[in-house]
Amino acid sequence: VRGFELSGTADFGNGFTAIASYTDSTSEDAAGAQLARVPRSYGKVGASYDADQWGVDGNLLWVGEVNSTNLPGGFGIQNYGDYMVVDVAAHFFFDADHKHKIAARVENLFGEEYRTALGVGSVDGTGTPSSAPISRPGCWRAASGRCSPGCARWWPCTRACGRRNWSPR
Repeated sequence: VRGFELSGTADFGNGFTAIASYTDSTSEDAAGAQLARVPRSYGKVGASYDADQWGVDGNLLWVGEVNSTNLPGGFGIQNYGDYMVVDVAAHFFFDADHKHKIAARVENLFGEEYRTALGVGSVDGTGTPSSAPISRPGCWRAASGRCSPGCARWWPCTRACGRRNWSPR
């Protein structure tokens, strides 16, 4: 494993704070290929504003190329990385002592479809390996084209499985 990491934080003194980090990691096996499930590079940029009674945050996470292990069934090694996710949050304090607050957070604001793992999921009823979870465990699309039962209840999986006109149960 070789590489570097850069990170920094800036507090502007007026409620604004910014953070940034970047990692470049050459993690190779004996044959010189990048290790499975280890991104070569990734980075994060974030900013926050804290007023006296309220605050907001935003973060952008980018993950570079990520290769799978050698998948059975003729799938081989697949690249499932290179995605960007945006998260936002806000909070409000009900009291001057900052002991009681309400907060809201939206993760993956723009609905980016991505995989956090590939080839570590389930096998469908025919013995065919599934593709990876799409940002939610337990939701997958089998190579046969069938979706897991959880897809009917979670909209990004229904989009991934091609069920665009679904109704919540």
